Amino acid sequence: QAGFLNRPSAPVARRQRENAQQPTQNLAKLDQAFSWGPSKDVLREHNSNDDAGAVSFLRNDAGKPTARFDVGDICEVVGGALVRASEELDSDKIGQLVDGCRAEVVEVGSGPTGKRIAIEDTDGLRGWVSVVATTGETLIRIVEKELRGEARAKRIEAAAKAARHDCSKPTARFDVGDVCDVVGGAIMRESEDLDSRQLGKLQNRSQVKVVEIGTGPTGKRLLVTDDTGRAGWISVVSSDGTQLLRPVKTPELPLPETPQEMQLSKQVTHAVAPQVRKEVLSQVLAPVVEPAVLVSSSRAQRGFDLEISYLEREHMEQLLADKFATEGVQEPSYDHVKLRDAKGKWYRPGEAPEVPTPDLFPITLYYRPPKPEQSAEMVLALRQRKAYEALTPTQRRGLSEVQRQLERAYSSESNDLLDRAMRLAHSLGLPLGTAGLPVSLMPESVCFPKGNEPLLYDGHLYSMQSTSMLVFDPPDFSVPMGIWNAQRQRVDPAVMQNDDAGRTDIIHFGKTFHMLEQGHVIDPDSQQVVGMIRPMTGDFEFFDPIPLPVADFMMRRGFRLEAPSARLTNGPFVQILPQVEDDDGIPELHLQMQAAGNAKALKYAPIEQRGNKDVMIQAMRQGQGPQSWKIMLCGTQEILEDRDVLSEAVKQDYSAMAYASNYYSDRNFMLQAVQQHGVALQYGSEEIRADPDLAYMAVKASWRALENVSEKLRGSSRIVREAVKQCWQALEYASEELQDDKDVVNLAVKQTWRALQFASGRLRGDAAFMLKAVAQSVDALHFANDLLLGDADFMKQAVQLDGMALRFAAEDVVDRDLVLQAVRTNWHALQHAPDVLRADRAVVLEAVRQHHSALKLASPDALLDEELIFEAARRRPDLLRSLPDEPRSSRGLMMRMVKLHPMSLQYAADRTRRDEEIVLEALRRNWRSFQFAASELKSSQRFLLQAVQLDALVLSLADEELQKDPQIVCEAVEREWEMLQHVSEELRGNRTFMMEAVGIEGMSLKYASAELSHDRELVLAAIANSGQALEFAAQELRSDPEMVLMAIRQDFEAVCHADEALAGDFSFMFRAVRVDGRALKGATIELQADPDLVLAAVQQNWRSLGYANRALRANLDFMLQAVGVDGFALAMAAEELWMHPQLLAAAAQDRDCPQDSASHEEHEPEVGTDLRQLLRQARPNWSEADLQSAEQKLSVIGVTTVPLLAQASASDLNGRLRAAGQKIFTATTVMELKARSAASMAAAAAADAEAVAAVTLAQRPKKSKTGLRPNARLTF
Repeated sequence: QAGFLNRPSAPVARRQRENAQQPTQNLAKLDQAFSWGPSKDVLREHNSNDDAGAVSFLRNDAGKPTARFDVGDICEVVGGALVRASEELDSDKIGQLVDGCRAEVVEVGSGPTGKRIAIEDTDGLRGWVSVVATTGETLIRIVEKELRGEARAKRIEAAAKAARHDCSKPTARFDVGDVCDVVGGAIMRESEDLDSRQLGKLQNRSQVKVVEIGTGPTGKRLLVTDDTGRAGWISVVSSDGTQLLRPVKTPELPLPETPQEMQLSKQVTHAVAPQVRKEVLSQVLAPVVEPAVLVSSSRAQRGFDLEISYLEREHMEQLLADKFATEGVQEPSYDHVKLRDAKGKWYRPGEAPEVPTPDLFPITLYYRPPKPEQSAEMVLALRQRKAYEALTPTQRRGLSEVQRQLERAYSSESNDLLDRAMRLAHSLGLPLGTAGLPVSLMPESVCFPKGNEPLLYDGHLYSMQSTSMLVFDPPDFSVPMGIWNAQRQRVDPAVMQNDDAGRTDIIHFGKTFHMLEQGHVIDPDSQQVVGMIRPMTGDFEFFDPIPLPVADFMMRRGFRLEAPSARLTNGPFVQILPQVEDDDGIPELHLQMQAAGNAKALKYAPIEQRGNKDVMIQAMRQGQGPQSWKIMLCGTQEILEDRDVLSEAVKQDYSAMAYASNYYSDRNFMLQAVQQHGVALQYGSEEIRADPDLAYMAVKASWRALENVSEKLRGSSRIVREAVKQCWQALEYASEELQDDKDVVNLAVKQTWRALQFASGRLRGDAAFMLKAVAQSVDALHFANDLLLGDADFMKQAVQLDGMALRFAAEDVVDRDLVLQAVRTNWHALQHAPDVLRADRAVVLEAVRQHHSALKLASPDALLDEELIFEAARRRPDLLRSLPDEPRSSRGLMMRMVKLHPMSLQYAADRTRRDEEIVLEALRRNWRSFQFAASELKSSQRFLLQAVQLDALVLSLADEELQKDPQIVCEAVEREWEMLQHVSEELRGNRTFMMEAVGIEGMSLKYASAELSHDRELVLAAIANSGQALEFAAQELRSDPEMVLMAIRQDFEAVCHADEALAGDFSFMFRAVRVDGRALKGATIELQADPDLVLAAVQQNWRSLGYANRALRANLDFMLQAVGVDGFALAMAAEELWMHPQLLAAAAQDRDCPQDSASHEEHEPEVGTDLRQLLRQARPNWSEADLQSAEQKLSVIGVTTVPLLAQASASDLNGRLRAAGQKIFTATTVMELKARSAASMAAAAAADAEAVAAVTLAQRPKKSKTGLRPNARLTF
């Protein structure tokens, strides 16, 4: 069967013959770097299901709410919209759009709901919203549609002109690259300024080229170049408005090189002349033969991602092959496939593990094809160049003007401009066809606007929309040629909805077909049925035309239209044989029975076959759908009365019992029926419905059969129990005796409390029975007896189970105690209390204690009770917002509230916010509450002075005028010097004020003005208070040695802010380390490695050795000198020298040497000192609790003795504490512990030298003699 779409056209057949005769020459592949990684492309899969191809629609959301939206549409929110992170309705909420908000559509969803779009509002919020609510109400409406094609280009051009900075100035009609005539003489200057140096004067009728458009306020300056190459600035109009410059033409742009030309250009040496290189390129590109189909390079390079689960691992190759077919990859290359497992590891094909484990899944396959050798853009460029070279020089010059007029005509949709352009093209002798200029000479902005890409198909260049994949014949975009099928590499028919005619049209290469509701395709010209849509796959199937009268006859009888030679699948009983004509010329249909079909076809079968029981039963069994049993209705009367046929029909649907009236009293027949469908019992006779066994079987199959059993059997406990077990509603059809049976009713009530409506009045008045139902749901009291609802004892027990039972209580039993008990159980019960009790303080207070929202359920009088308000507002302060002014004006209530929640001052009445005592009480707990004080207080100098005395941060919220008050600022700076940042510039430039500020805190110099940072006296006062203030002094003061030395005396860290020249000066640094040895920290790297300077620093303070070069601290000779100066220097030695015997001995000898003043004040640890004593000596200001906490912390990491502490301090003590989850020591504490444990170890080594040698040789340590302490080094 030759399909309609499979017939090759004449150009295709001719091209195939030419290609067979002349082999194409493959171009060299372009080198390109291919990087693997996650896909960044949004894959838009085409609707294609199987090999036959699928139906391609304009939009996959046709008929859904999103069908009227396009990307780029401007929309307005009309019903409020909730913005979510993704298209799923259960994704995270990221915002809310209010009515009137406008946003732009950035993506149309593809989910099953058909109502989700992605938008971006004016504030940059981007997310997914629904266009309609679940009720059908519109939430998003379109206020401006996205323009397409020429209209869009026109808008973009207008917007670009409007966006220019000179849109209303004389330079607005000029563009960069314009060639202009000088018509009034112009002076060329060096810059855009009118008073800049003159470069010369341009003569009339000379030509210049625009290089840049000026941005100055005059709006009339351009940067141009003349014929000699000289560049300069000129004016386009004179001061009196005379025109000086006139654009004459837009320069012609050279045609862009194709990718092949660019690659080949690189291979040709630059020494070759341009003309020669052009000839070489022409010779190389000449033998290239265009293929039948080519897509754009961007579409050919589109890859895909395929995720493989563990269960699909054995079919990975097949899944990949299917994905290649679905994506339309004609020649897949596995070299461009890469795999990544769940752990993030990458594999090439063949490198994956032979036996992959489940933890590696899911595995993702990434396919990224290389750049194609040929593309539709390449063919377009070659045709453009060939057409351009075929023109004469005059035609080439005129082509630019024709293209410019065509762009204007299509953008403005003006037929007059289009006619003018065509007349100009005709006068120039340009090649014209029925559609105007060929595509190769048309402007690309007209044939391929934004969002479109070229497509070469059957030798013709088409324009294809990138998103919808609709194919058009440019420049006509009114009617599509079809839709691109990537899987089949062909243009399929496009389905268009004709709303005016109320039908669906199919358009294929300019031919329009009509499609009926049954899916049949009609040619309107010949009035013949030429095809149909396959119901299972949705594919188009064209076949030989069938006359419309014949097709109508077949369709009215339910036949499926197919080609006579086609094999029928899922079709009728009959097969359509070749058509013949009778004597009158009327076509007849000859029908022949087949093995399977449907009831409609059997209706026209011969009576012999319609009376065959076996054929009928087989047809019903093989039929499709729940109504296949109705096939028997096409049979003869004997078939309708046949027991086997009726049994088969009833087996499928109990409705067939309507035709089995002869068997209503047949017990075996009815038993078989009710076993399949219990409700079939309704067709049985009285004797059948009174049969206990048969009734039980019916109820077992369906509880609804209980409605059809006899009255006597409705009182059968066995039958009713079986029905109630299935559904509680069966209790409705039980007898009155069983509706009064507790056990039976309990079976129903356990399913739902609604079953009580079918219980007897006695059970609904039984207190114990009803309390069990209330425990399940308080709504069970809907069916309670009125006498029971008026029983006080019963209602007390009910409200204990659920307080909401109060709403069912009778009025005479509702008292204060009952309501109190109800609100204790459920505070919502307050809404059902009488008005008097809802104003009762004790009742409302009890409810408020359960939940603060109970205050909203109280009577209006209760809202004036301060105790109630406080009890509710203490948990939710914002409740004060909804209260009347009277309680919010209460001084006592608001005082209690601000003590508990300072920020609740914002809910106070205006009179309360003017109360100084209340505001000060709030400020005492939170300084931010100052913003809610009354304006009179915030502008009061006296009150602000009291406020900053409570918290200096209040100054940051004060008025600008009060931030200039010296008294207030001084009070604030005295408590928080950082408040100077909120002080006015005038005050920070006041020398007297800043002198007081630095006297309070030296770091206040940071906020002094730039002039005061040069004031020597001010800087001296600052560093006398805080040496670190040197950082904010002027450069010349930080270069002053005496100034820096004064800062170092106050704080050695100030050396870090000294000038770099001083940091590298040995003489200065020697003076600095004599002042404080730790000033070595600010020395240069070279000086930190100087032994003399470091020893001088160690002599002043042994801790300075920590800033010395590590090479010095690892040098044994130097460290012996340092330890000789101060034994505590051992703590700063490198790790490899820390336990060196010579260093330990030198440190032990240094115990008798004089120490510095700081060392004399501290007692050295004695031999045998335990860990507690060493901690106390290292940190004498620690309390006993601090010492105990430190011991416990060290014991967690196994440090219980001084030697173990020495070992831990030598490595990373804080690191071990952090790993164990303990709080670390400060740097000063670690340094002291390291020094003192080192000194202790040195003393122990000197005192026990002989004991160390003896114990080292022994296998087990011997007991120490009396008076000797245990060997500390052996323990270490």
